[in-house]
Amino acid sequence: MFTIKRGDTRYALKAILKDGDGIPVDLNNCDVSFIIKGVMERTPYIHDAVNGEVWVVFHPEDTANEGYYIGEFKVVYSDNRIETFPNEGFIRIHITESLGGTN
Repeated sequence: MFTIKRGDTRYALKAILKDGDGIPVDLNNCDVSFIIKGVMERTPYIHDAVNGEVWVVFHPEDTANEGYYIGEFKVVYSDNRIETFPNEGFIRIHITESLGGTN
């Protein structure tokens, strides 16, 4: 589970996208998006395309509401085939209360 406080934007959610055999996916020439159900959809930063490493940098509106959420990455390959990560289940995200006011 990825946990972040309400209003925080400093830390990114970092992931390595792997195929069903646990091998990192080469993201060169791919379109990648990250979706948090009901909250946001955006293009993550591809930190290391060859090794499938992506970072999701949050904006203030992404972490404005406390609660439990689910997310996933969607990769569209150069031949237009689509694969979703994780291959099974979802990324669990918890936005916790912040005592710092409305951030």
